[in-house]
Amino acid sequence: MLRKGKKADVNKLARIHFLELESDFLPSLGEKFLRLLYLNLIQSKDIYIWVEDSNGNIRGFVVGSENFDVVFKQIIIKNFIKYIFLILPQILKKPAIINNIIETLFYTRRVRINASRAELIVISVLKKYQRIGLGKGLVFALEETFISKKIKQYKVSVNAANLVANTFYSSLNFKKVSNFFLYGKKINLYIKKLK
Repeated sequence: MLRKGKKADVNKLARIHFLELESDFLPSLGEKFLRLLYLNLIQSKDIYIWVEDSNGNIRGFVVGSENFDVVFKQIIIKNFIKYIFLILPQILKKPAIINNIIETLFYTRRVRINASRAELIVISVLKKYQRIGLGKGLVFALEETFISKKIKQYKVSVNAANLVANTFYSSLNFKKVSNFFLYGKKINLYIKKLK
């Protein structure tokens, strides 16, 4: 069953993100960091979270926003001290991650094109539930939210090396419009027009 995310889902969303997107940068900051991030995202009226819930078992989720650049900055500024306390131990263990933190804070500047600011920020489905249509259902739920807000198109950024994800978005009629580098990786930028 698809439903909107709620505060009670925070720990499960952070866990799924931590487990299934472990090669991404944010999970390297720890599960506590992700829990705070998802709490802040769920509390924002400008963030849309849909979960696929089977009798209380969240199998996947998607996060989108009309203008993530603004929302992300608001979240960081409002909760700056909490994030510093969570990130500091990671920096002490591996000082080189400072560059990744800076890139994270300013990544939206790399994807500015003449397109809607609306964005699919993250999607994740537990491995054992992948390839059965849950991801498509989550994307379509987010799109319905965008359509209800009169959004005509939105973007998503995908690691160019992740062939499965690139194929997934292409199959859903996303069009690759450019690429950029983030964390030393080539990232493809896709746009999808909505009817």
